[in-house]
Amino acid sequence: MYARRAAARRAEQAEHERRSGRFGVGRLVSFAAAAVLTVLAFRAAGGAQRAEGALAGGLWIVFVALVVGGSRAAAKARRARALATLNDQGGFRVRRAWDEITEQPWPAPAADHPFANDLDVFGPASLAKLFPPLSAAPGRSTLAAWLLGAPGVEAEHSMTQQLAERQAAVADLAPREDLRDELALLASSSRGGEAALTQLRAWAVTPPWLSIRPAVRVQTVIIPLVTIALLVAQFRGIAGPWWLLSVAWGMVLTRRYRAALRASLDAVTEQAAALRHFATTASLLQAERFDSAFLRRTGAALGERDAGAALLRLRAIADWAETRHSPLVHAVLHAVTLWDFHLVRRLERWRAQFGDALGGWLDMIGETEAAAALATVAHDNPDWRFPTRAAAGADAALRATSLGHPLIAASVRVANDVTVGPRGTLLLVTGSNMAGKSTLLRAIGLNTVLAQAGGPVCARTFESPRVRLYTSIRVQDSLERGVSYFMAELQRLKLIADAAATGDEAPVLYLLDEMLHGTNSVERAVAARRILTQLIDRGAIGAVTTHDLALGDGPPLADAARQVHFTEQFSRVDGRPVMSFDYLLRPGKATSTNALKLLELVGLD
Repeated sequence: MYARRAAARRAEQAEHERRSGRFGVGRLVSFAAAAVLTVLAFRAAGGAQRAEGALAGGLWIVFVALVVGGSRAAAKARRARALATLNDQGGFRVRRAWDEITEQPWPAPAADHPFANDLDVFGPASLAKLFPPLSAAPGRSTLAAWLLGAPGVEAEHSMTQQLAERQAAVADLAPREDLRDELALLASSSRGGEAALTQLRAWAVTPPWLSIRPAVRVQTVIIPLVTIALLVAQFRGIAGPWWLLSVAWGMVLTRRYRAALRASLDAVTEQAAALRHFATTASLLQAERFDSAFLRRTGAALGERDAGAALLRLRAIADWAETRHSPLVHAVLHAVTLWDFHLVRRLERWRAQFGDALGGWLDMIGETEAAAALATVAHDNPDWRFPTRAAAGADAALRATSLGHPLIAASVRVANDVTVGPRGTLLLVTGSNMAGKSTLLRAIGLNTVLAQAGGPVCARTFESPRVRLYTSIRVQDSLERGVSYFMAELQRLKLIADAAATGDEAPVLYLLDEMLHGTNSVERAVAARRILTQLIDRGAIGAVTTHDLALGDGPPLADAARQVHFTEQFSRVDGRPVMSFDYLLRPGKATSTNALKLLELVGLD
């Protein structure tokens, strides 16, 4: 799939590079011929001069045309090479070749985020690496919010409708390979982060300052006219360097409004590169004919005021403002024409016409990029399915068949049927070391993250209510804060228990790995039962892994705990133990342990 598309793009690249080479030869020949004929024309006289001059002029035109043609061929070759690289990355994602996948910088989640740091949402081998390139903002920040965001204040039916529309958009984009390649290519060439985009959004709704000062606007017209007239007068010998007075007048005006000029231009020029990305993306979405309601609304909203063309105009103004980065050129240009004032005037005209729509356009572009990234995951994993939403009442439960870990390659992934819930119960997972307990928790967690973002899940079926996901899997102590491992875990569990007590319509889904193993075994068992009883009483649903085979046997958990386990198989080869796992979930609690066998396996028996 990706290999075929990458090969096709490289064939295009090779063809464009050959054309660029032919243009290069033509440029060299036409330049040499035009230069020779130009010299001969200067030396000739009469009719010969006119003929040679005309021929030289024609060859110079041919040379310019060949330069333009060569530049276009080279640009097409670079584009084809970039698309080939994108498809190479797609192949790496499918194979989960983590070291080969280019990592994108994502917004860092808070250290106490409910689940991000435990579930590998971001990082070297993470969910984020399954996504194609997105612009730092708004695409990447939008998708990060979808993946990490807490439930909003909308009503349940509104959130269900929003999720259904998002899933439909993802399904609509999944087979549109060329469009997704274009979006990823544009995003990969985009520059500018959330801070610059926030500045641009703020600029779009800022009241004008130059348009409401007619006296200043009149001066910005009169001063350049006077300066140019006096320059012409001096050039013709009519007057002296009186133009210096009008330039000084302009410098005084510039000094007075320097801060306002800089603020207006910086807000746009810092997004100059990204504006081309926004403009082209908007034009693509306006032209595409979508099936999903969300994407149709997006295309119609962008096309209503021709967002693509409007953003290109803003990009052109930003490009003109780039002269500020060439101090000598800018100094002369501004001294003669008051260049910055005229740019700000054009920006304010643009803002008066489109400023109220800019924030919405950026939101729609970010949401479409995020949906396209999830669509890429759906395309790359054709056996994954979209989840369904279950009711969030007393019977609220997560039910999945053939649930697998999204970050494990399909060739080695083992799937299991899993049920977490309903309220008043918990899934208690026991088993030997390395048998797959923590992997199961992360499989449940990551698929829940994908499901609530609107993406596909690594399962044959997946039904879940809206949940508030909390995990305690990778707890760390902190020397800086003076917090021991045990205290850090207690603080985490307190956070989860407090969330479960809020009475939100969406239940807490907790995933706890080896609770409280920072203390002695007797107190650990008592404390674990107390905490789990609280979570059950507060209506939370969840899964817990443990090596304590007796945790679910006695009250108060005996009736609430549904016990499942993983196991291992041992054999001997040349007198040494060999351990293997099938990673299949079985009913009941574990019937074997492997710690002593592992000692023998590593030579510590």
